[in-house]
Amino acid sequence: MSFLKTMKLGNNVALTGFTTLTRNTVMACYVAHLAAGNTLICKSIKSGTISKYLNAAADLSKPAQMMNPTIDIMGKQSQLITDIIHGASDL
Repeated sequence: MSFLKTMKLGNNVALTGFTTLTRNTVMACYVAHLAAGNTLICKSIKSGTISKYLNAAADLSKPAQMMNPTIDIMGKQSQLITDIIHGASDL
């Protein structure tokens, strides 16, 4: 929720009203935010834990019957997200 406020998205947890590419980009920014240590425990986390945070955030789209915001139009995890998670695992 704090990430949404930082990004000035209010309480729009399902990211309704945005295109798939925009939703993917917002989620990629969330991954980068987490990789920078902005977590519940304010510590750096590994890529596996980042993926768990990401899955939990994506689940917030289900009640609104929105497509998973981490999935691109081809049905795969967004390359933006994949690249950031891969980069975080190199740290």
